[in-house]
Amino acid sequence: MSVGNKKDLEYVKLLQMIIENTNLYKSCEANLLSRMIEIIHTLYFCDSNAHKDPHIASQLVMLYDGTTSESQQLLLQVLYWMDAVVNLNSALNATLYSFKQDTHQNSGFLVSRLANELELSFSGRRFGSSIKYIPLLLKFDITPISSPDRLDANFDKRSVPLAYDPWFALPAIMDMSLRQLMDLKQLATNHCIGYVIMCLSGSGQVYTMARQVLLQLITMAETSRYRERDLLRLLLYKVHYLCEDFEVAGQSGKIPHAVRAALANLVSVVINPGHFLFEQAIRYITQAPFIKLADTPQQMEIPLYRTLIPSTDYNNYVKETNWMINVLLMGLLSDEDVAMYERQFVFETVQTVAGSAYAAKSTKKLVDELLVKAKSLCEEE
Repeated sequence: MSVGNKKDLEYVKLLQMIIENTNLYKSCEANLLSRMIEIIHTLYFCDSNAHKDPHIASQLVMLYDGTTSESQQLLLQVLYWMDAVVNLNSALNATLYSFKQDTHQNSGFLVSRLANELELSFSGRRFGSSIKYIPLLLKFDITPISSPDRLDANFDKRSVPLAYDPWFALPAIMDMSLRQLMDLKQLATNHCIGYVIMCLSGSGQVYTMARQVLLQLITMAETSRYRERDLLRLLLYKVHYLCEDFEVAGQSGKIPHAVRAALANLVSVVINPGHFLFEQAIRYITQAPFIKLADTPQQMEIPLYRTLIPSTDYNNYVKETNWMINVLLMGLLSDEDVAMYERQFVFETVQTVAGSAYAAKSTKKLVDELLVKAKSLCEEE
């Protein structure tokens, strides 16, 4: 198919019609929408050089919701390709940002136009989910493609779609902070700061972007008038120094997953004086040294682990125990994490907690999930 052929013109027109109609009915059932995006992806790459019209790029951006679902990753491939042709970047060309509540799990298209302005509407709830699921995405470094190959067949469709894609979210967070379109409080309460910390275990450009955003957040915290800025700033500095230690040791992006998960979840604690872990968190982040870089990452102390497992607070025993086990679940992503937990006797300790007469059903369920997850990771090897 050569550019300039009459059939090509009809083909380009067909693609434009499909994109416009999909945008018109983008609130339709999720499976149907995914199928339409797959059709767009296939038609586009039949001859990608034929589609250089900025209008097509604009319409495609309107379909992108910033998540890591398979269909959205296919759409992202098209956007990356067009970026090289028409210099398109949906995150950095936004003129407005807002945080909105999802009406239901699969709703909430992020990109919309208000008059001639591009608006990105994020969900704080989805950012919170992304803190849990973002490690799954970091196994895939998405780069501009030279062919329309499908994504890895092992892409986890059951849990990944709730997560925001760091290649979309990190530049957007950086942009909104640089231009001060969102204040520190909004970024903290909507889990964006915790999200950035979770991305610090990414590889390559994901880590680089997360580090840049972390430094910008520290700058914001220095000048912010947010009431809880001091504790948040201290936590961010501690994370920054930890990253520096790893970089000096030549291990950029190698922060253990459990350490990163605990630090990310501490953000919502230090900005809420009424949180059941608030006093514990203050004592932890003000102690020196905050986190000591061990000889190997497997020897690193998991923040608050030895304080909360088992918890000594009678009133908040279940809450504190479950909070920590949830962090351990989030940090268990590879055989290296299993080895770290074994070295620190995590599995034996949580089983002892679950066997206690004071253990709640929710605690026992979380411990079972942790052990099953560890077993599955070992079997993969």
